[in-house]
Amino acid sequence: ISQFLETKKVKKFQNSVIFRRIRRILYYLRAIPKKEEINTILNYQAEIDHNRMQTGYTLINVFIWAIPILGFIGTVLGISTAVSSFDLEAAGSIEVIQKQLGEVTGGLSEAFDTTLISLIFSLCVMFPTSLLQKAEEDVLNQVDDYCNEYLLKRLREPGGTAGEAVAGDPAGILKRIEELQQYL
Repeated sequence: ISQFLETKKVKKFQNSVIFRRIRRILYYLRAIPKKEEINTILNYQAEIDHNRMQTGYTLINVFIWAIPILGFIGTVLGISTAVSSFDLEAAGSIEVIQKQLGEVTGGLSEAFDTTLISLIFSLCVMFPTSLLQKAEEDVLNQVDDYCNEYLLKRLREPGGTAGEAVAGDPAGILKRIEELQQYL
């Protein structure tokens, strides 16, 4: 069971944003040893991750947009029904007109309640969604910072000095990349 849980943890980590980002850098580092080009690839991967996160919210954003629209449609239908129930020509006395006006105001009240409920429900869905989206954006920003601060600084172009980044020969870096890629 513990081996199963460990395998599950490894799979979960392999699906993480930071793992995908590092894997992409290591993959391209073998083919493109230039730090500037790796930085461009890193920025491209950051954009892909951001777009992936944004598209994950497409359906919920449509739902949030649709809730008030459905409420307004209910309001229009309620107003239409309320107004159509008022027939001034059929009203012969004040009592009939009062009864019809009571039906109209009741229908209008129901129509506006529909809008109010839909707007409140929309807010109840929108706030947690916005908080979750902000949290995911914060994670992506932390991954960007980590890659720029800790990973990119440790890359060294062949023939560069140790002051540019952590020292190491290109052959040794390639050997270490190959060792790491067996885990990817």
